[in-house]
Amino acid sequence: MNFFDLHCDSISKSYETNQSVYDGKLQLNCIKGKNIKQWKQCFSLWLSDSLKGQAAFSYCNTLYEHYLYEMGNMYCKGQKNLTPILTIENGSALAGNLNNITYWKNRGVRMITLTWNGDNEIASGVKGNLKRGLTAFGRQCVSEMEKQGIIIDVSHLNERSFRDVCSCAALPFAASHSNCYDVFPHPRNLKKYQIEFIRETGGIIGLCFYKDFLADKNESIRECFYKNICYLLKMGCEKNIAIGSDFDGGDMSEEISGIESVEKMYLYLLGKGIDEETLENIFYNNSEKFFNSLLFR
Repeated sequence: MNFFDLHCDSISKSYETNQSVYDGKLQLNCIKGKNIKQWKQCFSLWLSDSLKGQAAFSYCNTLYEHYLYEMGNMYCKGQKNLTPILTIENGSALAGNLNNITYWKNRGVRMITLTWNGDNEIASGVKGNLKRGLTAFGRQCVSEMEKQGIIIDVSHLNERSFRDVCSCAALPFAASHSNCYDVFPHPRNLKKYQIEFIRETGGIIGLCFYKDFLADKNESIRECFYKNICYLLKMGCEKNIAIGSDFDGGDMSEEISGIESVEKMYLYLLGKGIDEETLENIFYNNSEKFFNSLLFR
């Protein structure tokens, strides 16, 4: 099985808990993923909403240095199947300075989630000011990120901010770790009109394994994940469905507890009747094509 994961918080969790991404007790553990044939992993540098301005920029640099250390450790120990992709979760890492887009691009960042749950200099998230959308600086960021070849990630945005991105983005964008609101009505999940826009513009939706975005306590997480895929397939999103696990970003269920559970999920979906070609596209090919179309245009 091949796997392209659009989002995990394992670098931040590794730093906060002093555990190695290679063999620590994290949801994403490189050793447990060695059986994946070809594995591309987006590692996000996550910033809390409590960090603003220079403090956010400085902490993101600290996480960046930790990322370099962890990736070096992984390669030294012979991890050959994993290709890391560096991303940032929370545009507060820009500290309100447009020049920092170039700064992070030069350090290898390939995607930025514009906000986390609250407000920052760019826009507002689902737990922020719901009447506030993209700021003037945020609109500049969308244009400059597209110019620099950094993918825009709309996961966590409130609806006003999402609509503003739609109005000014010239290129397809990602919802790296978001599920479907009509399947499970959580504020972090995408509504039908949002999914339709992403489909029509050639964007990508990374369905995530975080249990609070999938189901109530007594429901099967795997079954609810299957329902999200079926919903998107019925909407004609065959080319837009991907995986954004959100490993180490929150509590997972026993059914999908970490990277070692991904193949079991694949086999479960295969057993539910989703054909192998479709699953290969969802678990790898769709994200590969999306990234290649934007980063190597």
